[in-house]
Amino acid sequence: MIPLLDRLNLDRLLLDKKKLLMVVIVSLIIIFLDISFVLKLQFAGIGSVGPKISKLKNDISAVNKDLQNTESIKKKHDEEMQKGSLGAKKILNAGQITSLLQYISELAQKDGIRISQIKHSPDAVDPKSKKAGPENLFGFTIGLDLTCDYHTFGKFINELENGQYFLNVQDLRITPGEDLKQKVYVTLRTYVRK
Repeated sequence: MIPLLDRLNLDRLLLDKKKLLMVVIVSLIIIFLDISFVLKLQFAGIGSVGPKISKLKNDISAVNKDLQNTESIKKKHDEEMQKGSLGAKKILNAGQITSLLQYISELAQKDGIRISQIKHSPDAVDPKSKKAGPENLFGFTIGLDLTCDYHTFGKFINELENGQYFLNVQDLRITPGEDLKQKVYVTLRTYVRK
């Protein structure tokens, strides 16, 4: 009886080994298929996400730099506003017109613009009105005959309108001149206190 039991145990053990071997082979096949197909696709997906992540990191750092630049510009602008050098345009008294004309002349000379003639005159005031405007402001026109190229003239006008004095362009005529220069007649308007 013992040999029979030994044989049954041996058969059972062999059968268990075969089952175990079959389970191991099937597991290895499943692992191989998983690595070959599923994990390969997952790694490819992860690989394509890497460049997107680095691009997003670069974009975030660029936005942070721009934000810092914007904040520093805003801070500088606020400091300039506190000092009064931005936004506060000077309104002249009637006796200060010569300093305005000198400012215009120096600005034109700096930009390489030739001034042929400067005419200035106060606007006509209605005799019935006692005041010309708020705070006794009177209009004042300045006519300039200039010779310059187009781009230099644009820079000059920009500097005038953004400069320290309140000035705006009322009339403008440009005619062709010689050597790529234009003849420009511009009427500027400002206000003076009486």
